[in-house]
Amino acid sequence: MLFGSRNRFDISWYGRVMGDGIMTSDLPEAPDLKAIKKVSHETSSRRTLILGLIGNLSFCWSNNESMFIYVIMILLKTDETSAKVVFGTLNTTRARIDLVERLAAVHLTDAKLARELKRIIRHFNDCTKLRNEFIHCMFNLSPEGDITHTHSLRIQVQKGELQTGVTKELDDERIKQIAQTVRKLSRSMATCGRCCRSLKSTWASRAFRDSPRHRQTAPCV
Repeated sequence: MLFGSRNRFDISWYGRVMGDGIMTSDLPEAPDLKAIKKVSHETSSRRTLILGLIGNLSFCWSNNESMFIYVIMILLKTDETSAKVVFGTLNTTRARIDLVERLAAVHLTDAKLARELKRIIRHFNDCTKLRNEFIHCMFNLSPEGDITHTHSLRIQVQKGELQTGVTKELDDERIKQIAQTVRKLSRSMATCGRCCRSLKSTWASRAFRDSPRHRQTAPCV
């Protein structure tokens, strides 16, 4: 195998090639699809639950990321179209979150709103981490077609060794974690709208107080 049982890089495969350049290293056995099909109905409920939760996680994450367009719009004091241009130009989630955090540090003076925005971002980052874990992996199946493990595709170097293929059991605790993360993010993003409205209202009131016309008509004391 290219990667050994301990996920360490194995260079011995270089010496196991045929004359036409095809590697003769061991390949995983092909699954018996007919046998799986016969018994897959026994695990269909759990499999459907897992796939549904992963789909819901991805759906929730994608829709809620777009909420930051309106946070950017308010913090930059611009229109929605311009905020979308900024959002789309930053082509990674990390860059978009960094922008929101830096704009908030510069412009957001309301301590309560600042804490609320930090809480929303923290929950979104938790969802992002979990979403990436399940989107960028393979799934191991049992002979009965049950989803038993996730198999990470991430390559990393630890203590000078190249590692990949970290396998984690997909047990009831991890399934519960997906559901809890989606609920937590949904609640956080529900407050994001209220946070935006509060911020917009606060700044609109401040802009009115600071306007030249208001200063001219304000009573002298």
